[in-house]
Amino acid sequence: MAFDKFGTLVVNITVADGALPLRDAKIKITGADEENREIVYSIRSDIDGISEVISLPTPEKALSLAPGATAPSYAVYDIAVSSEGYYTKRIYNVPVFEGTETILPVNMLPLAIHESNTTFPRGNLGTVVQENPYL
Repeated sequence: MAFDKFGTLVVNITVADGALPLRDAKIKITGADEENREIVYSIRSDIDGISEVISLPTPEKALSLAPGATAPSYAVYDIAVSSEGYYTKRIYNVPVFEGTETILPVNMLPLAIHESNTTFPRGNLGTVVQENPYL
């Protein structure tokens, strides 16, 4: 299968369930198939937590139009996102189609902070929920 066409990928990196962008996160993109395994990109997210638009090789989308086609009409890539203070997130087999922009949202999780054998939330934060008298 020839990877002679191109699709694009944009990685959108956030924290707090998408509420805040994560700037300057490292993004590594590698091919997940034998045909594209030599493809490796390493970039960083911008101030808005968004990567630049990356053009990636894909097979021809006409492959999916033939009845009984056995070859996929997309290429798959593995993505690793890392940033200081956050767990590294790995996403496997992200499909990229010819002529289509794939947007990959990635929500990063912060590392736990350890201070004298306690973790967040610290003991001084109140976690008592008041009973609702109207229920």
